[in-house]
Amino acid sequence: MHPFVIPLTLNVFNLACALFAYREGGLAERLGAAWLGCNTVVGAVLLILKLDSPVSHLIADGVFATGLLPLAVIFASYWIGALTFAAAALFSLEAFYLINEWPVDRTFSQINNVLVLSMPLVMLCSGAVNRLRRKRRERSATAGVVSVTPV
Repeated sequence: MHPFVIPLTLNVFNLACALFAYREGGLAERLGAAWLGCNTVVGAVLLILKLDSPVSHLIADGVFATGLLPLAVIFASYWIGALTFAAAALFSLEAFYLINEWPVDRTFSQINNVLVLSMPLVMLCSGAVNRLRRKRRERSATAGVVSVTPV
């Protein structure tokens, strides 16, 4: 198997989930999805240019987590908060291993995989929930019933 197959598949999944959240979400989800898409593109460029050192991953993930923090505070969105939490945990994991000069082991790989996969899944869930809310509002509007749901 070619070494780029798994990262390419993950990047396509990230971009697809970000696009879905961008299309279906509110302003907070759109900004978070755009930021996730930018982070995915930066990670892919680092991989293609063979600049994917631990330090470059740490910097990219730190910028990603730091960029999500104002979104989580400004919009008070649970989805962006969960995305920020996962990004900060990933940054902390990478920093912990880098500072202690530990080699990448199975524990690191498993935690890293869970955190990396959780980010597009959070965006996928936010898009799905927003889509269901919109459909429910449309159904209640056509039925003549006013539904009050928090946005």
